[in-house]
Parts: sequence; structure tokens; C-alpha cells
Amino acid sequence: MNCKMFFRLPLPSLCRQGHLHRRICRYTSSSDVEALLKQSSISPDVRDILDTLLGRGREITAASAEILFRATGPDLNVIARAADHVRQSTVGGEVTYIVNRNINFTNVCIKRCGFCAFSRTGVDQQGYYLPQEEVVRRAGEAESLGATEVCIQAGLPPNMDGNLYSSLCRAITAKHPALHIHAFSPEEVVWGSSRSGMSVRDFLLDLKEAGVGSLPGTSAEILDNELRRSVAKGRLSVEQWVEVVTTAHSIGLPTTATMMYGFCETPGHLARHLVLLRSLQKQAQAGSGVGFTEFVPLGFVAAEAPLWKKAGSLPVRSGPTGAEVLRAHAVARLVFHPQLPGGIRNLQVSWVKEGLKMAQLLLNAGANDLGGTLMNESISTAAGSKHGQLAKPSELRRLTWELGPERSSAERLTTYAIKQRFANPASASWEAIDAAEAAASSRLSVARDHARGDEHLDEVVDATGKFGSFHELVSSDDFRFKTSSSSRMHEARVLARGPRAHGMSCSGMPAGRWSASTLAKTQPQEQQVVNQMQAATCGHKLQKKRFCAHSRPAAVSTRAVTYSPSFTLVPTYECFNFCTYCNFRRNITKNGRDWLSDQSASQRLQGLLPPKGLDVFGTSEVVEILVMSGEVHPKAPNRSAWLERASSICSIALDMGFLPHTNIGPLDRVEMQQLAAVNASMGLMLEQTASSLQAPGGVHRFAPSKNAELRIAQLRQAGELGVPFTTGLLVGIGEKPAERLQALEVIARAAEDFGHVQEVILQPHSLGSTQRLRPGSADDEHNVLFGSESLVALPGLVRAARETLPASVEIQIPPNLFLHGSKHGESIVFGDGWEVLLHCLQLGASDLGGISPRDEVNPDFQFPLVTVLADALQQEGYTLRPRLPVYPQHFTWLSQRVQQVLKQRLTTPKRPETTCKPCAAATTSLLHRRQDVGADMM
Repeated sequence: MNCKMFFRLPLPSLCRQGHLHRRICRYTSSSDVEALLKQSSISPDVRDILDTLLGRGREITAASAEILFRATGPDLNVIARAADHVRQSTVGGEVTYIVNRNINFTNVCIKRCGFCAFSRTGVDQQGYYLPQEEVVRRAGEAESLGATEVCIQAGLPPNMDGNLYSSLCRAITAKHPALHIHAFSPEEVVWGSSRSGMSVRDFLLDLKEAGVGSLPGTSAEILDNELRRSVAKGRLSVEQWVEVVTTAHSIGLPTTATMMYGFCETPGHLARHLVLLRSLQKQAQAGSGVGFTEFVPLGFVAAEAPLWKKAGSLPVRSGPTGAEVLRAHAVARLVFHPQLPGGIRNLQVSWVKEGLKMAQLLLNAGANDLGGTLMNESISTAAGSKHGQLAKPSELRRLTWELGPERSSAERLTTYAIKQRFANPASASWEAIDAAEAAASSRLSVARDHARGDEHLDEVVDATGKFGSFHELVSSDDFRFKTSSSSRMHEARVLARGPRAHGMSCSGMPAGRWSASTLAKTQPQEQQVVNQMQAATCGHKLQKKRFCAHSRPAAVSTRAVTYSPSFTLVPTYECFNFCTYCNFRRNITKNGRDWLSDQSASQRLQGLLPPKGLDVFGTSEVVEILVMSGEVHPKAPNRSAWLERASSICSIALDMGFLPHTNIGPLDRVEMQQLAAVNASMGLMLEQTASSLQAPGGVHRFAPSKNAELRIAQLRQAGELGVPFTTGLLVGIGEKPAERLQALEVIARAAEDFGHVQEVILQPHSLGSTQRLRPGSADDEHNVLFGSESLVALPGLVRAARETLPASVEIQIPPNLFLHGSKHGESIVFGDGWEVLLHCLQLGASDLGGISPRDEVNPDFQFPLVTVLADALQQEGYTLRPRLPVYPQHFTWLSQRVQQVLKQRLTTPKRPETTCKPCAAATTSLLHRRQDVGADMM
């Protein structure tokens, strides 16, 4: 009987004693398997599981796979031999490999996964970024050496252009159309989808059109959300991973499948991971027929992994043992039996993880593929792997032939179509293998001479010298991320803002109003941008810093600036701190009668629901509810009632579909956990770390909770608890310039350690009408800045922040403290603060924070109308976009309750933004209406 028909037919079973029934097909009647199952040393459980698979043709369940993952001694030996028997009987003795090159174009990443030693921050001196031309050059070099595939994976670069991935692929395909592009893990697809604003499906279709032929199924690790959160907060969820691979399969893009093991998973985790993958393969087989091409177990490399080096409460191991490596491959072969539904034909061993010798042994435990030649390898090398970055084709062929004449070697393509097969040696002797390799090399040389005459990969003597290495990239300044990213951002801004970039006109003179003389001197590309911007205006003559509410540039590439449409609820203004610059605090009453009730909070939130909520801004409905409160002393008897008040208000907001963000002062661990359960994000200003601020005469002299050590501990506690967090500096309250930089470094360290900091606010000290700190009242006037003085300090601090903070952290500046708009005919006029704000945006600020009807902390400084602000920014080459109070990399950190509201927000169709009014009268009316709404809700 043809063994390919085996699982389509009813099969006999083993007898009670466990012996194989004699009347079964040739596949299961193997004397080898029969002998294995006769061994008395095998445990009954393992014998029954193998009988179920090999004798009855039934798949292995998750519970049975867990038993196999616990096997040791004779049981493990039997499992390995059974797996190899399945391999031989289903896919044969052929061992394949592919000539390919890895191109990890950047190690800069917004995430800090505990198992990853590859990623760096955007400000790290070891962060690198390969420009597009270098990526294309590397692809071409690989093709000239016989490669048929380039594998492209990298970190998740911050502020990434949503078209970056497709642009890279189009550039490669344009010059090297024959190369297969195997690129972008599900994590990268989710990131690219988020950055581009496309759905996952549309983003994948765009990648496919750009030249992507298949996806690596990495970023899977273990598909268990709880375990993923414990080792890599912010990693994409199981559901997101599944969505990407199933969507890829549905549109005809095959993927691989992987599993990381040997860190802190259990046998149950491994078993359920494999069974989930098998169910996805069944779904693919029943649908498009395109699914997983291979399964690759990936052993955890611990040496340099943060998870291992900074192991805390997790029982992290130093990588898999040899027995675990054997089990992972053998059990995978049995679970993914190629002749059962959900089977995966190819089992690949990662030589870069396990080494060539271990890879050779695993070819006798179910594996049939040795993966790629790689040429470059960065991710495992960064983690401490010592197995190199290049496996020459001749080495991979020799590994196969050394196993005996029943194993043959073939070079494959990504799809596992065979490119060429090589004649087997006459025997496994060295002499016979040398002769076979000589014949293979001669054949390849003839083919190379006929095609290009280039050097062949087998002839490369020094892989590092030829291809470079990860360690060279991180130690060299040639492709330093900070330099290259700054250059790219500069180029983008010049294109977007035309001749006014960096405050200069096209003639090199300081930019003012554009004139015919300056326009005549522009370069063609700049001229086109200028023409577009002029043609798009409404015809009103606008002086510098004056903006008509309906003049909009058209179709000019712009840089996004974000804000959060928000509304503030204050449980209480009472506070036990006395900060001399405060315009928020009221005296303590102790009875709590004036605290915001649930009923009042609910009424105010009802007024924010569409369509009324849309009128608050004239653009976007409110999403973020900022819960900001005065502080109750930690030992006060009403402390718990105060915390419950804040928690209850957040809960009401969630029930009504809003996303709360709470900032009510330092909290103990239990209090922070309680609030985190009902918040999308939380915050606490660090303000400054200068101890002098709490000394006599300092602004924090009578503010115990402004203690710097206490606030630093809060920042780190939020990281430990996995709370998406906002913090920031208050500039000009008596600190020295050097102390501001020290405070930034403190924030940067916490952000790098935990990855939880979303934004850092750089807030200028602005003189309010009710604060006690006035000019002439401070003991140290030299370091206290008021109004425009504090603004002047901002651009340099923004630059320093961008160089100090991880690239994933956004820099936020509050626009109402810069812009004091006034009506002037048919336009709104901004003061000198407008130029400072633009300078801050040029230097790295990218977010304007929550914009609400009223700034409770700075009530004297009204926010500018969003439509006016959007128009003003657009004329300078920026697009103002609303955002959520939690960033995509932190979605999975949230409680299930908050995630449900977030999902509703993400799946509800967006309301179209209202356009600005075509005349100043309507704009002024809208402005007054917004101010009235804010006053009514007080």
C-alpha cells in the first residue's frame, strides 16, 4: 500500500499488550517502530501516545504533547526515533538548505523584550540604521553569490514612516527582481500597520504588491498572553500574531512558524503552542491552501539577554539543555505529522542557535531542513551565540552526507521547490564525501562562469571581512542611528516645509514673507512645494504668525504632530502640598463635601458624548478623560475615600466609552494597581530632581510629595507594574540647567529599564494669576524663569531630551503655554511663542498633549482652538492628528476591562473631522462656544 494513502484509511490498533498489529500498512509495520514499542522500559503513557499516532493515525492532543515534553531517559530515545521514522516515511531522506542573506537593517526598537539582546534605543550609542541604498547593495551582493532569498527583519524604529517597509521592498525588487523577499515578522506587520494607518490586511496586500513573497513566523516565542506579558511587556498579543499569519495565508502569502523555548516556559506552554499552530495550519489547508511552510524551534540564547542578566522573580533558565533541544524537535515532528490534517511538512533546525554539530544530530530526530546560509546574523549573535554568521553551502552538504548514503542534499527555494540536487557520495567515508563535494563545486563553478563569473559563497574566506558583522555595526559610526535618522528627518522637513525650513528663505536670508525675488531663487523641487502651498491658500493676505481658519496647503508631504482630545475631571482641588508656583490648589476642608460626586461626573461626561462632544473642539470627539486631583496626605483618615473617588470616576468614564488617564500624585503599590485597572494610562510629573527646591526658600519647601526620590520611585514602580506612563519636567522653578539634564537622564534610565514611558512633558513655568511665586519673591531669582524666559530655555532642552530619551518616548509640549492668540480682523495672531513652538517641533517634540476646554493647572492659559492650530501647523508643514491616551505598544498591558473599551474605540468608524469655517466670524463663534462649554462644565 502506498504510504501516502495511509491516513485516509481505517487502521487497526495495538493489542492490549502494546504490540503492533501485523495487518497494517507498510508505514507502521516498520520493524524499527515495532521494536521500539516493545521495549519494556518505555512508560505506558508514551507507548499509548505513539500507538495513537502511529497505529491509529490520530493526532496528538495537547495533553499528550505535554507528556512527551516531560519525557526523559528511554522515553526520550523512543520519541526521537519515532520522530525520525515519521520524517523518513513522509518526507524522505532529502535534507534541504537555502542560499540566503539576513538583512537586519536596524537594531533600534521602541520595545524592550526581556529575551532580546539585539535592540537598542534611538539614543543609544550602539543603535544603527542601514539606509535604503545599503540594504539594496547587500541584497545585490547576496544575489551575486548565489542567493535566491533575502530575509529582512529589524527592530521597530520610532517615528517610522508607514511606507518604510514597502519602500525597501520596492527598491530591492526594482534592481533584483529574481530575489525572493522573505520579510517582516508579525510584530513588524502590526507596527507598520499602525504607522501607516492601514488595516493589517491592507498593509499585507501593500507589502505583497511591493515584492514580499513570504513572512517569517517569528515574534511568536510562546503563544500564551500571560507568559508573553511576563517576559516582554508590550509584545504583540497572541490574537495579533494569529491575525497577521491567518490574514497572510488568506491572501496567498505563506509564512513560517516558530517557537522559542528554554527560558521560563513549561511543558504545557510548549504543547499548547504547537497545537495552536496546528489548528491554524488546518484553517489554512481548508481555506486558501497556503499556510506554514516550515516549523523552526528556536532555543533561547541567554548570555546577553536582559531576561537572564537581570532575572528577578521569574525562574529564568540559561537556555535549553541538550535533552530539551532534542525533545523540541522530535515532539514537533510528531505533532505536525505531515500526513495528518494540520501537518507541517518541513522541520528546520537552526544551526545558528544550536551549532552545526547539534544540527547534524537533529537531522536524525525528525528534522529535514538546515535553514539558510545567512551570511549575516545579528539577533542570535547579539544574545551571545558563538556559532557564527555564515554556513557555507559546502558545509551544509557535508553535514548531510556524513549521516550516510540514505541522506541526500538539495538546495531549495523559499517555497521548498528544489533548485538543484547533488549526487550522493558512494559512502560516508571522508574520501567519498570529498569527491562528492569536488563534483558539486565543479558543477557550481561551471554554472557561475556561464552566468556571471562572480565569486561563489563557498569561496568566501573571511565572512566578517566580506559581509561585516553585528559587532562592527554597533561599534562603528558609519550607520549610527542618531546621525542617519536626524539626516532623514531633516530631509523630510525640508521637502515638507520648502524654503522656510530652519527659518531660512530660499535665498539664504531669514525667512519672512515669501516674495517674488525669493521664489525666483528656489530650486525646482522647492519651487514645486512653494507653488502648491501658495495655490492652496484661500486668498487672504496673511502676515507672519497670522492664520486664517480655512487656508490649507494641499497635497504636501507633512510630519505628524499629535494631540489627545481630552476633558479634565477634578475629584478635589484640596491639597496638603504648598507649591509656590501652584494655581490649582485650594485649602483642605477635611470633610470632602466639595469633592466631585459620581452623579456630577456622570452629568459632565454625558455632555461630551456625540454629537455634543464634537462641538467641544469642532474637530474630534473627546476620548481621554484626565482625572487630576489635589493630594490627600498618605496618613489622612480620608485617604481611602479620596482614592475611591478617583477610581469611581474612572470607572464611570470607562462605562461611557471614554479612556481615563489619572494623575493624582504619588501612590503606594496597591493604590497604583487599583487605579491601573481602570485607566488606559497614568502620569506623574517628576518636575525636577534638584534637592535645593525643597530647601528653605525653594518652591517645594512645603510640598512633601514633591520629593525627588519619592517621584523617581513612583516612576520606576509604574514600570514594574506595567503601567503606561507619562512624566515630565517643569522648567524654570529654580533648578540649574545642568540639573534639568540630570532629570532627563533619570527618566531615560527608567524608560530603558521598563519601556513604559510614553511621553515626557517639557512644561515652561508660566506666571499664573493666583500663584505666590512672583518676580522678586524668590530667594534665588537667577534660576527662576517667568513667561518668555522659560520659553527661551525650551528648544535646547527639547534637543537634549531627544538625544537622551529612548526613541520610543514622545516629547510633549503644551501649546497653550506658548500661544496666546488674539483676534485680528479675519485671522488669529500668535505671539513670539509660535516661533519657539516651531523650533521645538524641529528639534524633536512631536506631541501637544491633551487639549481640553480648560487647563486646570494653568487656568490663565486657554488652549488655542484646534482648527486654528491645525491650520497654523499645516502651513508650516505639519499635520495635527488626534491620538489615544495609550500608545499601540502598550495596548496589551491594559486590564481586560480597559482593553474592551479600547477595542470599541478602535473598531468604531471615525467621525469625519469638521472643516474649518470659511470665515473669521464662524471661527470666533466656535471659539466662544468652546470656552462657554468649558465654563459650564466647571
